Amino acid sequence: MPSASLPPFRFRLDRVPPGPGPAFRRLAQALEGEIRACRAPSGTRLPSVRDLAEGLKVHPSTVRAAYNLLETQGKVVSQVGRGTFVKDTPRRRPRLHFPPTVERALNLASLTGSLEDVPRDGLDLFTLTPAPPSSSLASFQACLEGVLREEGEALLSYLGPVGHEKLRAQVARMVSRGERAVDPSEILITSGAQQALELAIQCFAGPGEAVVTPCPTYLNLMGTLEAQGVRLLPVPFQGEELDLWALEKALQDPSARLLYLMPTFQNPTGITVDRKTRLELLDLARRTGIPILEDDLEGELLFEGDLPPSLFSLDREGRVILAGSVSKAFFPGLRVGWLAAPPEAMSRLSALKRFKDLETAGLLQAALAAYLEGGGLSRHLEELREDLKARRDLLVDSLAKYMPDGTRWTLPGGGTSLWLELPPGVDGRDVAAAARRKGVLVAPGDLFFPNRRQTPNLRLSFARARLEKIEEGIALLASLVEERIPTSLPGGGKAPVL
Repeated sequence: MPSASLPPFRFRLDRVPPGPGPAFRRLAQALEGEIRACRAPSGTRLPSVRDLAEGLKVHPSTVRAAYNLLETQGKVVSQVGRGTFVKDTPRRRPRLHFPPTVERALNLASLTGSLEDVPRDGLDLFTLTPAPPSSSLASFQACLEGVLREEGEALLSYLGPVGHEKLRAQVARMVSRGERAVDPSEILITSGAQQALELAIQCFAGPGEAVVTPCPTYLNLMGTLEAQGVRLLPVPFQGEELDLWALEKALQDPSARLLYLMPTFQNPTGITVDRKTRLELLDLARRTGIPILEDDLEGELLFEGDLPPSLFSLDREGRVILAGSVSKAFFPGLRVGWLAAPPEAMSRLSALKRFKDLETAGLLQAALAAYLEGGGLSRHLEELREDLKARRDLLVDSLAKYMPDGTRWTLPGGGTSLWLELPPGVDGRDVAAAARRKGVLVAPGDLFFPNRRQTPNLRLSFARARLEKIEEGIALLASLVEERIPTSLPGGGKAPVL
């Protein structure tokens, strides 16, 4: 509505702007520009036709026609006997502008977030984190209360970016794996494994530079690289093996700064690299001068066979940075992870950590240290490994029983997931979407490639799959796959990838 308190508006015009077209249109355009520039707020009374015509030295009909045109366009409103007023219109908020890296990260996060909703009474073969047992909650609560009593005041102050001394000592023992003693000074505590990866990437690769990794690869790695403006140089697996020749070629790219590997229970494939290949990877790092970021997120979840030593524990030349966490094995909500790194890298990583978030919560670090010191995690892991193996075994048995010929899968000796290769011509994303509508949640394989290309793969996680639902869910998944096989497959047959 017009406001009686606003004084009449005076346009900053002394003539009708020159140019092509009728004078009233040029005048209307100039008046609209004044209004749009907020020099005439909503509800402001405009000069009378006579006053404006005299000021611009034009015929009143020109001003009247300009006002009529603005009213037709919804810019002003005329009231008989009162005059012409700027119309009340909702003011548009200016758009915020974001860098392309942020927009790409948002798109990836939106895509994955839409896939994570578990249907009620459905089968969750998507989630990677096992449900923490209730028995561990009471033990951890006791540790939390204990450290509060003993160190409360110190834990609620700043501890410094490198982390709680006792937790660093416990982590150093965990990551040694019998090959060499790791000193606590080589450990940096982070706010989850995701921050550990972010810090390590930022330490070695800047915007426009590149990280080399075998693909398919960890989904959140791609989002982290996008957010930092770092490129990904993908190298395909050679069957179920790392293609060392292709890796070396990629590392010779002038922009390559880091090699990212998950050699133990790789996400999404579940593949574990043997000791011989690990030594070859270290030799590759030595020859190319490119450091290795080793993601050991599921290394504690071995339930079958022997676990090879980590690249970090085999490294004698300071070329490996190891990232780890208790998220998969314990409570993911703790957001406590770590980096193990040689001194030259550690000083830079701790400086980056300081400017990221100062430090990881001291109270949670101390409680976790007490829990590890008391053997709580060892007892918890023993129970969890048995549970994961039972789920994996039932999942694999169900795949062998129901999946059509031409289907293959990996057989991990630990971790939380396996990689399913569907018969030729079957699109993993199509199958995943159809399964989701039926209450079975799986991850389509194209999520784990940077170009999102169509791929006949699914990642199946057995971390939270309910035992009583697995066989029924796989039978349903198999029927959806069979419906989508374009032609009969010559030979082959279903066989696990060993």
